[in-house]
Amino acid sequence: MLPGDARVGSERGHGLGLALVRSVAHTHGGTATATARPGGGLVVRVTLRGRG
Repeated sequence: MLPGDARVGSERGHGLGLALVRSVAHTHGGTATATARPGGGLVVRVTLRGRG
């Protein structure tokens, strides 16, 4: 999950979305992972620590 080129349909993005998610998760003591799905798509899992 590094900043880079991103596309949504025919629109181009800056590729910062997942890098930003990962940074916010780490700031709050959590993790973020991204896994490509066979046949297309992406699964993003964000885990944050609970209080207590």
